[in-house]
Amino acid sequence: PGLNNGGPRLLAVRKVCLSSFRLRFLAFSYIYFVLGSYGMISRKVWKKGVSSTSVLSILRRTRISHSKRFLGTLRGGAALQSPLELRAVDSLSGEKKPFKPQKDTKAISWYACGPTVYDDAHLGHARTYVSFDILLRIVVDIFHLNVEYAMGVTDIDDKIIARARETNENPLHLARRFENRFFEDLSRLNVRFPMVRLRVTEHIPEIINFIQKIIDNGYAYDAGDGNIYFDVKAYESGSLGFSYSKFRVLKDAGSWGGEVSDENVSGKRSPADFALWKGFKSGIDLDEYSWEAPWGKGRPGWHIECSAMATNLFGEELSVHTGGIDLQFPHHNNEIAQCCAHHSTVSWGHTWMHTGHLNIEGLKMSKSLKNFVTIREFLENTASPDDLRMFCLLHHYSAPVDFTERGIMDARSILNKFEALQSRINYLRKTSASEEETHGIMRSRAIPSLEIHRSITKAKHSVLDALSNDFDTPLAVRKLLNLSTDTQRFLDEASSVSRQKSGEKFARIDLHSAEDAWNVIANYMSLFGIRRFNNVQEIDAEPEEKNEGKVSILDIADAIAACRMGVRNAVKSSGETLSASQSTPILKWTDAARDSLLPILGKKLNDLPDGTYRITEWSERQQKLEKKRRKEDDLNRVEREKAANENAEMIRNTPAEEMYLKDTDKYLKFDETGIPTHDVENNPLSKNLKKKLMKAQRRHADRRAKLLEVSPSN
Repeated sequence: PGLNNGGPRLLAVRKVCLSSFRLRFLAFSYIYFVLGSYGMISRKVWKKGVSSTSVLSILRRTRISHSKRFLGTLRGGAALQSPLELRAVDSLSGEKKPFKPQKDTKAISWYACGPTVYDDAHLGHARTYVSFDILLRIVVDIFHLNVEYAMGVTDIDDKIIARARETNENPLHLARRFENRFFEDLSRLNVRFPMVRLRVTEHIPEIINFIQKIIDNGYAYDAGDGNIYFDVKAYESGSLGFSYSKFRVLKDAGSWGGEVSDENVSGKRSPADFALWKGFKSGIDLDEYSWEAPWGKGRPGWHIECSAMATNLFGEELSVHTGGIDLQFPHHNNEIAQCCAHHSTVSWGHTWMHTGHLNIEGLKMSKSLKNFVTIREFLENTASPDDLRMFCLLHHYSAPVDFTERGIMDARSILNKFEALQSRINYLRKTSASEEETHGIMRSRAIPSLEIHRSITKAKHSVLDALSNDFDTPLAVRKLLNLSTDTQRFLDEASSVSRQKSGEKFARIDLHSAEDAWNVIANYMSLFGIRRFNNVQEIDAEPEEKNEGKVSILDIADAIAACRMGVRNAVKSSGETLSASQSTPILKWTDAARDSLLPILGKKLNDLPDGTYRITEWSERQQKLEKKRRKEDDLNRVEREKAANENAEMIRNTPAEEMYLKDTDKYLKFDETGIPTHDVENNPLSKNLKKKLMKAQRRHADRRAKLLEVSPSN
């Protein structure tokens, strides 16, 4: 019955498609998929005895699914369905795992550590959230997995209190202000917002209950004065065989120095123990920023927030947890310990994913080095959101990244290459149509395009293979670049053949193949979140019929560019017909059209070696910003060189054993090698801190020795 109902529609489709081989092929394939689906379902019915109503329902769904799948493939879109299983490397185990949905909801629960909102977000935040936004888009839009995505926002923290005192502002108001600015930045970067935004201040009762359960299970203790600490020793010696050191290999729990701010807590049993609840400290904490709990007034510790909020939202299971690599230890390590202690399970979180470190021109981003860049400053002075997103695509999300001006230029160059292909296809389509209309030429044959169709198929499968293998976006972009290069080469060869006259006829360029290739590239770029490709319409052979009466800025710019190109080519091919005095003013006019007229329209024109052109977005503001950036780069380079010279001079004149002696505002006592042993308040320094100071001293000595070798006279 289902086939009979669909029969007339299929017959009508077939009749309409008789005039076009491509559409006729689509129609027969559509019929084939319906018949195949019906036969497959019939076999299942025969074996399992499904009702006829269920058969009709399944058939309709299957038929729609097959037709959509095939349409996306034939039209050159990126919607090629793949049987590949998406796998990602788990930071915790190092194993490559498939995404595991929740048992109850059948959805992938995804929790992301959000910002501590006391200042504007910086470039490191941008790298993390843009990278994970790309991954989220791949999971949802390409592999079509159901995801429930939540982000935690830390609006309780010592840094927030300190900043609020500086600005004489209520800490909650300050946190909300910077939270809003953070999500404004994400919006400008085209980062999708989480489905659920979890604020710590809105989950205090849940956090208190979470802590109480850990206490009841014997893995936390009251350290006095309202402080509750996680007991690492009790956790590791428990009957369930817990292991505290998940992300960091420790010989024993006491080898880590703990949080510096907790060193003076008298009731703390071990340096490795960490705060679940911080008791109220008069003169430091604020009444409006503290809450009553069974063990005393105070506020949550940092690590407990994410554990409690994620559990409250998703339950005991969590599919994916993401964050920057700097959060691996101790934050994520402690999250796992807290959740295992609370749920009485030996593991928590199926897949952990972390973005790598970000450096600026080889140096760690720091305000003291004057290379600290906020997202707002970056977008205002350096590059566009699309440039940054392509930069992130060119680096694996888990790899460390050195952010350089050259890297941004490379990312922008790739986007320009893709747009150049679009511009060239548009140009060839319009000039080809113009020749046919002007000369009444009947095109005799098409340049063979099987090679480009093979490139399209290969690119689609290669991109999906790359994305399914731990989100290898650098490889995916390279495959799309290869497709763009193959298409440009095909157009070069086809253009060369089409220029050769054969009697009264010209060979035509089969632009359909190039258009299909472009649509694959544009669709993937849009799926990755590149904004300029969001509303790209598939190139059509007769766009004028669809947009009759509508003229865009790009159309005007394209008309000017085409006219300019025609004039230039005519002048250059005139030979001796025009003298230099006659041709020079004409060529100057064409250059003026490129340099002055088109920028008014917000477009930039680039002449290509093959005699065509490329139009990209451009504005006077961009030109000014580029000049300003170059000037600032020159100044910054001079300042960095000056600072480096001053630092080298300081190292040369300071023996390693004396490098800390001048820091009397930090240290009170030193050992015989010049290593500080006590801070300015006469408190012993932790072993961990002394190790860091010793390493820094050795680096200083090595650097000084090299400098003295270069200039022994000093």
